[in-house]
Amino acid sequence: MRLLVALAAAALLGVAAHPFKQLALLERGEWPRYEEYVPLPPPKAAPLLAMGYRELMADVTWVRALVYYGSSRIGESEFIYLTKFIDNILELDPAFRRVYEWAAYSVTHKAGYATKQELRLSADYLERAMKQFPDDAQLFWDAGIRYWLYMYGDSPEEKRKNRERAADLIEAAMHKPGAHPNWPTTAAELRTQLGQKEQAIRYLREMILTTDNKQARERMLGKFGYLVDSVDIADELLAEAEAFDKEWKDNVAYAPKTFHILLGPRPSPVIDFDQLATDRDLFMIEPLPVEHDVTPPEPTHLPDGLEDDAGPVDGGDPDLPR
Repeated sequence: MRLLVALAAAALLGVAAHPFKQLALLERGEWPRYEEYVPLPPPKAAPLLAMGYRELMADVTWVRALVYYGSSRIGESEFIYLTKFIDNILELDPAFRRVYEWAAYSVTHKAGYATKQELRLSADYLERAMKQFPDDAQLFWDAGIRYWLYMYGDSPEEKRKNRERAADLIEAAMHKPGAHPNWPTTAAELRTQLGQKEQAIRYLREMILTTDNKQARERMLGKFGYLVDSVDIADELLAEAEAFDKEWKDNVAYAPKTFHILLGPRPSPVIDFDQLATDRDLFMIEPLPVEHDVTPPEPTHLPDGLEDDAGPVDGGDPDLPR
């Protein structure tokens, strides 16, 4: 009985306190934003101040950045030191991959929504990451999605340019180690929306031949058949892909398929002399060019009464009697 009474009292107390909570939140929302001063050196000076301990200082600054970012609720702070933290870390340790990825998202969630400037800054951090890690498929994929879905641009030309960049990045990502098997179909869809159907077909065909994932190949074949509007052509490509798989396994199964494409089929161990026979000379000697005197000869005059059957020769007098 006492337990029931206590529970009922707690419930009533919670209901009664709810309006006071709402009033407190409203009043807190009117408070001015407070940004505590954070001592940080200029990013270019950070490596000098690290005194040779750059990676250690990068780790310490990274911890400080996480505490700084997590100490304020979204919308309560301007995060004016956020990019300074990020730039310090990247100057200290440019190979700190995790920071690039975190920066690309953290700079767009400072106020609960992303502005054009923040999205541009996010893309810039991803561009820096791709230069530092040119074989990282995930970074190229993230950058491609950023350009396609969020970089609208201020004009139709800029928007199309951003979408072209997105398609290029995703196509680059799908060729890198560790790429997701579904990325080629996404790239083909983007190219199709850009009106570049032939390029989408070409890249799909390449990925169908080189992929080892059967489920991904089936999805790509479905997309390929839709783009070429022919099931027969898709079936022919499947047969070609299976034949290529067999040729690859018979020759260099220990190496990637792209390596087999570069090398081609294994040469025959036997020399076929019939293939070496030729109907033309193996060695051709051409005469040296002869220099001719291009000086025009002096005009020749025939004696009176001697003429060519067709008339006076060049240089003769056309008024002579015939």
